Order: sequence, then C-alpha cells, then structure tokens
Amino acid sequence: VPRLAWVTDATPVTPLPALAEKLGLSWLGVKRDDQLAALSGGSKPRKLDYLLASRPFADAPTWASLGAIGSGNLVALTAAAATLGRRLDAHLFWTEVSAGTLDNLAFVASGSSTLTYHRSSTTAALCHPALVLGRTLHGSAVVPPGASDPVGVLGLVRAGLELAEQVRAGELPEPDRLYVALGSGGTAVGLAIGLALAGLRTQVVAVRVVARAFAGRLRLSDLERGVLRELARCGLRAPSTLPALVIDHLHAGAGYAVPTAESLAACATLARDGILLKPVYTGKAMAALVHDAHRGGAGRALFWL
Repeated sequence: VPRLAWVTDATPVTPLPALAEKLGLSWLGVKRDDQLAALSGGSKPRKLDYLLASRPFADAPTWASLGAIGSGNLVALTAAAATLGRRLDAHLFWTEVSAGTLDNLAFVASGSSTLTYHRSSTTAALCHPALVLGRTLHGSAVVPPGASDPVGVLGLVRAGLELAEQVRAGELPEPDRLYVALGSGGTAVGLAIGLALAGLRTQVVAVRVVARAFAGRLRLSDLERGVLRELARCGLRAPSTLPALVIDHLHAGAGYAVPTAESLAACATLARDGILLKPVYTGKAMAALVHDAHRGGAGRALFWL
C-alpha cells in the first residue's frame, strides 16, 4: 500500500509500576506516540502517512480540512504541507480555549494556510457540506475531519500490528484493555482491527471526547467496514472476529474541548512521571482508565498517548 514512510520505528512503551500498584492494576503502561518525530508528533502522522500518499491528495497542490481552533489534525496537516510543498485551506470553528489551543492555532496560522473561521462545526458543514461529505472543495482535496478516512486508518491498523510485535518481543504483557481518546474514530477502529489481525484479544476502550452525534456506534461501524474493504482490496483477509470496541460516554464532560475535574487530575497524575497529557483529549481517556481501575475492571491496562 503506498505510503510516505513518515512512521518507521516503533514508539516506545513506558511502564508505570508505581501508579499501577496505586490503582490496583497488575500492569500499567503508556504507548508513547507523543514521541513520534514526524509532523510535530502524535498519532496523526500515522494516518497522513497513508492518506496523503493516495489520490487525490498525492497529486493535489492544495488540501482543505475542517477542525476546531486548536485542532491537532490541522497542526499535522500544516506541517505536512510545509514538508511536501503544498497549501492548506484550514476551516476553523470556535471551541473553548484551553491549554495548547492558542499554540496550535498560531502554528496553523504560521504555515502556508488560508484560514476561514466559522461560528460552529454545524455552521461550517452547512456552508460547505463538502468539508464533511465530499472529496473536493473549490478545487482543493478535502481531508476528512481527523484524517479518519479508511485509507488513513490503515496507519492505525499498522500501529496495532506494531504493538503486537512489541508484546511478542516481551516489551510488555498483552494488555487486557487499551484506552484511547475517541474523536473522529480512526485511531480506535484502526487499533482494534490491527490487534485482531495480530491475534491479540485486547479490548479497545474508546473514550468519547466529542459530541455523541459524531462518535456513535453507527459512525464507528461504517468506518470499520470501509477499512475492511481497503484491506480486502489490498489482498488482506479480514480477521474472523474483531475484539469488542467499547465506547465510554461517561467522561466527555460538558462538551468538546471542555476539561473535567477528573481529566485535570489525570493530567496531574501522569505529569509526576514526566508524561504530559492534554486535558480535553488524552486527559479524559486517562480519567476513564483511572475510573475503571478503581472499580476493578482494567487488569493489565495500556494507555495510548
């Protein structure tokens, strides 16, 4: 499958034995995608590695995409545009300003981007339906929100295989549960499929951080079917059974980009181990892990950062 090879080496897993003991877990670790070097880090380069190597993105001089004013996806696309000599039409909508929001917005504004502001994501979608439904907008190739296109999600399928190799190499035990923030859904769906292809029985817990309408079971099932079609097109047989992908709706709080007391506490907890979380995404996912651990329901837990 064509890709740009931005992601080459496996990201490390950091075990947290003291915190595991405190939470009553048999094992706890963090998969450190924050240490990916490409495009300023994070898991987004895994998706863009495949998506931007496919058509129409590989040939388009300009991309368009929709995101919040602090969107990490728009940050990654801005960096990708600079790397590949392209331009980005960034369509932005308002969210509450939190830690990192202004830094991300400044980064996008500093690139070769045109910024168009919308009052809300709904307003943006009504004005330009192609941003969420189409492939082009005014001649620009549209990168879907979160880059969660079936082709892009292949990068997270690969990440699931990467984790399985680390398990088999003895770098970590096979996790009972893997916790990840649920935004556009690509990370959770891709990891679940990748782990199933590798024969792991790990349950993926997707902790919703966006509005329920954008992260429901129907959305994830549709994305899953699209990824399985891509695998079939590439000659890869789908696993006979997929592990249960659990959606956690309990930690979304007051809304998108609004921290909760629990997410702030989770950020403070991991900061003591030198691991930095964002309260509106990864902080909420870690808060769910802590909540489940206190209830005795996590066992060997892996947190995907």
